[in-house]
Formats: sequence, C-alpha cells, structure tokens
Amino acid sequence: MSNGSLRIGIDAGGSFTRAAALRTEDGALYMAQIESNHSDPSQTFRDAILEVLRSAAAEPADILSIVHSTSAVTSALLGKRTHNIILIVNKEFRHILEIGRQSVPDGLGNSYFWVKPGRVLPVDRILEIEGRIDSEGAEVAPF
Repeated sequence: MSNGSLRIGIDAGGSFTRAAALRTEDGALYMAQIESNHSDPSQTFRDAILEVLRSAAAEPADILSIVHSTSAVTSALLGKRTHNIILIVNKEFRHILEIGRQSVPDGLGNSYFWVKPGRVLPVDRILEIEGRIDSEGAEVAPF
C-alpha cells in the first residue's frame, strides 16, 4: 500500500468507539469497534485507529486523514446524565438549545397543544466565549 491512502473516521460513543477506514486507491472499506474507555478517551481513540489499521493490513504511515466525532455527549444528554457536562458556545448563543428548530409532534396543526420539553442542560452549565472563526478556519474575532 502506498503512503497516505487511508481516510479514517472515528465516532467515540458512550459504550463503543467505532472506526471506519476508506482506502482511496480502490474504495475498500474497513471497520472496527472497541469498548470505550471512559477513564482515558485518548487511549480509546488510539486503540480504534490501531484496530482499523489491523483490519486494513495498513500502517500509520498509510493514513491520509482522520476525522473524529462523538456521540457520547449526545447519549449523556438524552439519558439526562448532565452532572459533568458543560457546553461552550460563542457569545450570544447561550440559548441555542432552547431555540431548537425541529418539527413538533403531529405537524403544525397541533402545535397549540404541544408543550415544549424542558431544558436539556441548565443555563449555568452553558459558558459563552468571545471570538469567532470563519468557515475557512481564519480568526474573525479574537478569543
């Protein structure tokens, strides 16, 4: 395999961390799943990469790019396990969770009777910071 031919995606979940690798040369796809290590998520991240590399019979030098996401926080929010979660947002976005642009049950015809759910995260656990970065990664306003 030539260097830089694997694109790896990792999702760190509450129970499992999953990795997928796409070999750009031929479109081959490789998958790996390991148990998440909550005491050291960096170890889980490393182990997931090593496992998907083993699956692809590849080496670290074969990695072209890595993207990372997590569903662990989403799972914690849905399970109302928010005691150790804070949300960091740009200034003036503290109430972004309340805005929640989603559809209401039974469409708009029944929205008069729909009661919006309570806060997912208490407002004192939402911290605002200065600064902005544009879509190209350039700093628009300093942090």
